[in-house]
Amino acid sequence: LNVSVSPRLLFHLGRSSQPARTSSYAAILGCKDDHDDAEETPEGPEAGHSGVRTCNPIPVPLHASPGKNRGESSSWLNAYHDPLASLYTFSNCITMADIHGDGENRLIVADLGTGTYRMKLKVYKGTALTADLTLLDLPTAIVAFHMNTSEPKLPGLFACQPCTSDASFMWLNGAQQLLFPSAIAVASGSYIYIYKNLKPYFKFTLPSLDVNSTEQDLWEQVKEGKMTAMTLREMLEGLKQDIGELGLTTRSQRLLMLDPGDMAEFVQLHEKQPLKRTTVVTCMETLKKSHPDPGSVSCLVLGTESSHVYILDPDAFTILACVAVGDIPVHLAVSGLYDVDFRVLVSTRGGGIYDVRRGSEEGRQVLFLPALPVSMHLFGKTIAVAGSDGMLRSYTTQGRLEWDAAVGGTVLCSELLEVSHLGLTLWAVGLASGAVKVFREKEMVDSFRCPDGVAAMRFGRFGREDNTLVVVFQQDLYRLRLKAARTYVASLDSAATPISIDANLPLKLTTQVLGLGPTFLLRVELTNTSGVQPLTDLVVTFIYDDKLYKLHNTCIQVWGSLSLSLSNGLAGFNCECCTIIYGTKRIHYPKSKNRQNITVLSTSLQIPILIPGVSVHPESLVDFISELGIADDIQVLVLHKQQPAPCLSVLVAVGDIPVHLAVSGLYDVDFRVLVSTRGGGIYDVRRGSEEGRQVLFLPALPVSMHLFGKTIAVAGSDGMLRSYTTQGRLEWDAAVGGTVLCSELLEVSHLGLTLWAVGLASGAVKVFREKEMVDSFRCPDGVAAMRFGRFGREDNTLVVVLSNGGLMVKILRRTANFRQKEGLDSSDDEQNLRMNIPKKTKVFVDQTMRERENFVAMHQVFQQDLYRLRLKAARTYVASLDSAATPISIDANLPLKLTTQVLGLGPTFLLRVELTNTSGVQPLTDLVVTFIYDDKLYKLHNTCIQIPILIPGVSVHPESLVDFISELGIADDIQVLVLHKQQPAPCLSVLVKMPISEIAAV
Repeated sequence: LNVSVSPRLLFHLGRSSQPARTSSYAAILGCKDDHDDAEETPEGPEAGHSGVRTCNPIPVPLHASPGKNRGESSSWLNAYHDPLASLYTFSNCITMADIHGDGENRLIVADLGTGTYRMKLKVYKGTALTADLTLLDLPTAIVAFHMNTSEPKLPGLFACQPCTSDASFMWLNGAQQLLFPSAIAVASGSYIYIYKNLKPYFKFTLPSLDVNSTEQDLWEQVKEGKMTAMTLREMLEGLKQDIGELGLTTRSQRLLMLDPGDMAEFVQLHEKQPLKRTTVVTCMETLKKSHPDPGSVSCLVLGTESSHVYILDPDAFTILACVAVGDIPVHLAVSGLYDVDFRVLVSTRGGGIYDVRRGSEEGRQVLFLPALPVSMHLFGKTIAVAGSDGMLRSYTTQGRLEWDAAVGGTVLCSELLEVSHLGLTLWAVGLASGAVKVFREKEMVDSFRCPDGVAAMRFGRFGREDNTLVVVFQQDLYRLRLKAARTYVASLDSAATPISIDANLPLKLTTQVLGLGPTFLLRVELTNTSGVQPLTDLVVTFIYDDKLYKLHNTCIQVWGSLSLSLSNGLAGFNCECCTIIYGTKRIHYPKSKNRQNITVLSTSLQIPILIPGVSVHPESLVDFISELGIADDIQVLVLHKQQPAPCLSVLVAVGDIPVHLAVSGLYDVDFRVLVSTRGGGIYDVRRGSEEGRQVLFLPALPVSMHLFGKTIAVAGSDGMLRSYTTQGRLEWDAAVGGTVLCSELLEVSHLGLTLWAVGLASGAVKVFREKEMVDSFRCPDGVAAMRFGRFGREDNTLVVVLSNGGLMVKILRRTANFRQKEGLDSSDDEQNLRMNIPKKTKVFVDQTMRERENFVAMHQVFQQDLYRLRLKAARTYVASLDSAATPISIDANLPLKLTTQVLGLGPTFLLRVELTNTSGVQPLTDLVVTFIYDDKLYKLHNTCIQIPILIPGVSVHPESLVDFISELGIADDIQVLVLHKQQPAPCLSVLVKMPISEIAAV
């Protein structure tokens, strides 16, 4: 980046990668271009810029003038160049605002990341990146605005006049003004994300659009199975021709883009979901609401893909106005006040410009451009448009052309430069050639050149400098690619890659470390990636620190497994170096005169050869033998006997993994961090240490670890509790009588005690005071987790999570006395907790007096209601027995039990009946299962099912398919009857409640 600064303008340059790929950014004061002439310095007020601090490795005073040897403009000072900022953004995704109310504007950039992920909202203060927030979707625009002015941050200043070298503040007409922090609005997809103080504040969602009735009917037919996916696509293609692609829902648009083989799966996945038609934000601007002053409240103006312009209230974020335009907006230009009168100019994707005024419901087309617009600006009553044909055009607000001018290149972006101290409004245009040309009306008054095409520009107040231009361009993308290529070549030269580039040795190497330690298994996978060429004489070896590790196999010869396929008594495998014949194996190696004949006894051979497409897995056990709590890398090398250098090389990290931490002390004074590892070691990390010191090695893997005072308390997987000093000496151990799942320290401050609660798999929770058990209680299931502390207003609260997902909260009694108790194990889960009884109210007292005065009558009414309830229940029970409406028969001659089950989602269900003979010796015959149902709703395939004989103790499962044939989304009961040919009444009867058909519900 080159940064040139005029006596009044500060210029910040950056870079992009294409108009949108990985790019670099240049910002902040005091950086000088390599070719700048530092001896020529401006005099006067500009000298006050000298000495500004910068983060550039080679700081240069800001008052250094641009290099005239390069023929650049003398109106700009070089400020800063960052070739590794890696920004991917456009002009509408850059803004500068005072987001903290401290009088210093930050640069806010919505970074598009890779275009599909890693979208970020980046905030720069000078050259420093002070915030990096993740965005959920691809940003399309970003603006800064004021939501309200009720709470000013602090008194501040706005700069509109030149600063003298001895001035410490910047003034507006010699007076101070209050500064209000700006909010940030980020348009992304169908949402507007509002940030205040760089924290998410509100999310506004665009209103949904109406779904086309024809499209709705087509998807409904697909749900009902009346239309296939291919037919649906053909119908949607025809509908697309009638209403346009934007008239379809997102689901239909995605379907039309799929291959024919993927359509059926897509339709099956989405057919049951309701259709929704949404739109997205394409552009965004701000409109002052009632006052034109800086810092006054502004409304958000949105352009959407549905060809609408929305104006949002800045306080409640409701839609104040919605105006339709004839095409999709891509640029917005606003003027005026919303409460008085305003104008919104909208340039569209098709090349039209529409005028939206206060009170209008539809935008009025002002003109139609001869070329698609790249950018559009409104200053005064002039519309400035940069076209894709390389022309600049100026129109009146009535659509009359005032002038046009050729810029001599392809325009990528443009920006208005409002230089307030000169009373000028200039127009800067960025070209694909890297030139930035500044116009005053149709006359070019200044220009400078960037190393590559200019992708984005933004002019405004940055930091405390009013006239700052931020430019994003492309140059350093090629340097980054060159550096990555050189690094890749260097790694290939050193063989430090998992894939070989040697055509004679096509290999692929992967490694894996298994185990928790102190013994690991280092497994290597070596694959011959060639299609036809076998490889021989390969060796896998290792480079490691023998003071830390011991390897069981330090040099492994690669042996491949070869399976022989037999056909008519002979066959096998042929290659350059090996010939196998059934009955005899003849092996010869390149440059070897030895040949041997071996009788083959099996059809699987282990030979020192790596067959194409086959992987081998040499492995070695690795023992950690050091007492130091450190780890090191092991280098895996693949060697060939005929090559002096390694074929492949990979670094493998081998070490232990922390699982528990216990800390004490203060970071600024002194601290200790105890680390228990997955392998069973405990390490001590102290202030200033670069490596942890191993304190001890546990006899069992740790379940939990705590540090209180100078004592390390460890609960082991062997059911033992152990206490160690911080030097690693064992103080005591005790068995808890079960498997430990978790533990927690109970710091009871009012008693001055530190207890240790241990949760077991049996559900018991035992509390220890050192090695003595002083309390215990039992939970319904295994204790998975515990936490002790202040909950609500209670200081001593124990929260217990059970293995079955249950939650228990216990409060420690204030009168609790923790003394040693032998075999203490309470199975009583009830706690006599004091209930929070509310105060007596007048209503409560009146009700009590009424009950005392009328207790006899109230008791008599209660007894009458109770007798009526009992009588009704008895009558209902007798009626069910008389009608056989029970699942269990009371007839001793027909001891039956009936159960039913409904399977399926609909519209076809499976009604399964289970009929059991509950008699011990009596078989039953001549039974029939039949159904009573509404034939307008259901159709049963089997309405009468014969059961010739039913053996005692054996169940039969008659079943029938049930089709839901109604178009109404309702359901009814089906009555299942069990009949006997010799009895007129049913033996058993059960009502089956049918579910609502899922297809019918959709």
